[in-house]
Amino acid sequence: MRPGSADPQQRAVYDAEDDALPSEVNEFDRISEFVRYIRMACKVARIERPKIVFMKATDWPYGAAMANDRSMNHKRNILYFSTNRKSWNRFIVVHEVAHLSAGGNHGHGPWFAGRMVELVYELIGPGYALDLVRSYQKHGVSFRLSYGW
Repeated sequence: MRPGSADPQQRAVYDAEDDALPSEVNEFDRISEFVRYIRMACKVARIERPKIVFMKATDWPYGAAMANDRSMNHKRNILYFSTNRKSWNRFIVVHEVAHLSAGGNHGHGPWFAGRMVELVYELIGPGYALDLVRSYQKHGVSFRLSYGW
């Protein structure tokens, strides 16, 4: 279960992802394998390699993304992940990379949600992407796919 939110779109995105994607499955035995997957996902998403930060947290199995934002003195993208290995899976990586790929300042809005579908398709597979689209529709998530999708 993810943390709560006052934003209905964010709550709907979390609920849809929880229904469609198995997010608490450890898929990587070593941190080096996990970092390699993060870098590959960023390359597929065509974003500059971010700084990857691991935060010591035993009860927080999620990630966070901070986009390059010169107004906040962030000179490069940063991805945060927990040292809790529950967050070491493809779905959480793709969620965080989608934030950066959507421009970083879109929260969980339609551009983020659309980019999430596209990256799930490209990185994990069309079956999961279709499940995510159906779940987005079920939960009322607004999403916009890139031109040509």
